[in-house]
Amino acid sequence: MAKQNPIIRSKKKKAQALIDANRFAEARELYRQICRLDRLDVDAWFTLGLLNGQLGFPEDTVNCFGEAAALRPDSAEAHFNLGKALGDLGRLEEAAHAYGRALDCRPEWPEASNNLGNILQALGRLDDAVDCYERALRIRPEFAEAYANLGNVLQLQGRINKAVEIYRRALAIRPRYPKVYKALGGALANLGRLDEALACYRGAARLDPGDMGLAAAEALILERQGLSDRAYAMIKPFIDNGTENFEIADAFAALCGGVGRCDEAIVLLERNLGRGNMQRDRQQLISAHFVLGRLYDNRGEYDKAFAHYRIGNDLKPYAFDGKAFAEFISSLIGVFDADFMRRAPRAAHGSERPIFIVGMPRSGTSLVEQILASHPQVFGAGELEDMRYIAADVCGALASTLSYPACVRQLTAEACDRLAARYLERLALVSPDARYVTDKMTLNFLHLGLIALLFPRARIIHCLRAPLDTCLSCYFHDFSGYHPHTYRLEDLGFYYRNYRRLMSHWQDVLPMPMLSVSYEALVQDQEGVTREMLNFCDLEWDERCMRFYESRRAVNTLSYNQVRKPIYAGSIEHWRHYEAYLEPLKKALAES
Repeated sequence: MAKQNPIIRSKKKKAQALIDANRFAEARELYRQICRLDRLDVDAWFTLGLLNGQLGFPEDTVNCFGEAAALRPDSAEAHFNLGKALGDLGRLEEAAHAYGRALDCRPEWPEASNNLGNILQALGRLDDAVDCYERALRIRPEFAEAYANLGNVLQLQGRINKAVEIYRRALAIRPRYPKVYKALGGALANLGRLDEALACYRGAARLDPGDMGLAAAEALILERQGLSDRAYAMIKPFIDNGTENFEIADAFAALCGGVGRCDEAIVLLERNLGRGNMQRDRQQLISAHFVLGRLYDNRGEYDKAFAHYRIGNDLKPYAFDGKAFAEFISSLIGVFDADFMRRAPRAAHGSERPIFIVGMPRSGTSLVEQILASHPQVFGAGELEDMRYIAADVCGALASTLSYPACVRQLTAEACDRLAARYLERLALVSPDARYVTDKMTLNFLHLGLIALLFPRARIIHCLRAPLDTCLSCYFHDFSGYHPHTYRLEDLGFYYRNYRRLMSHWQDVLPMPMLSVSYEALVQDQEGVTREMLNFCDLEWDERCMRFYESRRAVNTLSYNQVRKPIYAGSIEHWRHYEAYLEPLKKALAES
């Protein structure tokens, strides 16, 4: 080992004494001198990087750890700290590369896998992020933070029930974890389990009484329970004190109409946008833009509304792979062709309980379910994820080497019964006694071929709405799950065309009853369409279906507020207010 320059040795000794005395700025200056004297001193670059990070010099931090990693490529610590510094600057692709290098050097490093997962999540690479968190947990099964982060990604993917399970595992490891109680509350709220969500928010507030966002979250639950006065009372002190908390502002926007203070809510949200930091507050900024879009739309200021909706969508980091989606649709059409549907095996259980309500999001599925669930013989289960999981498990259950949907051709009647039993057991859990249970997971339109084999006596209701209104409504909503096709008008048009291509195929080949329900027809003739739906389900007329808005059942989608009110026609041809912006959507819808 080469003998160190005595001047450098002396400076390091003085610098260490300064660090021990918490005099970091002076120590930083000495280490800057050391690095100039010996540019090959890896340890000096590393320590200077730590000091720069401590003192808030992010660019210098990146440079120092970059030097250390270049001088010692096998240093996992140098690459790890470089990844962290790059992530703090929002240089996410470079950060992902640096964490990947750290894991090349030290594969069994759970913190590096966890941090890489966080970066991939921010980049919208959700499946890869899940792999990273699961890798971290294989190495360290008691890693509560990795469980929490995994739960967050599962929520983004729309796998809400699985996220709830993962959050509970995190809390079993670290019971005093307010961030996870808050996230669990959000997941339960998305599932419509509002009382449980409230309990989580209140538990988090006991652990972290300074988090104003918990008051906002509780207020939104109370508002969904119809307790608007109590909800507003929770956030009013913060509003009156001039808070700039993003979550309070969002809750204020949700409640402002009832108290005549929406002008103030707009001012607060616009002020928050001006002070937000993209690296720190990205999700809050996205939410604020969508909320402002809604408030300006309500006021008839459509140009301002569209500007905010467009920015909110542009800020989302997820990309839609249209080619892969179209190929998947083609594979479904190819596998579930007319010949296969005629000769394919079917489950023999004979259950008629499921009613599958499918269609595009924002096409009236929540309204249709609310009307049916107001009938005493129907239970509205909301959006069940089970068919997606069953479809994902078909090939494994058959021990097939093929992928879905190709492996479906290997199904037997016994396998159909086994797979169907999983779903029927779930229906028994959500409602032991109802004659029918509705499942309004809109994406089940992808799985109608498999549904026909597993539930040959089930009913399907297909909800339709004018394409421009459907797509624009999707564009205007900040979905809680993973909907990358909704963030660009061109992608929405492409997705809609392929959805209609598949639905047209199902209508040709499915041997089971399917009722198409037009949103516009339902709005214009509520009784006539309601009678048609009840007849389709072999149900007696019940006047309560006309007063669906009086039902107190939990609704766990963005439409929860609409189904609390009588039907109104205000959303028909709403797209006309935004016609000047819709050429990309119109072109995508018209393409052949």
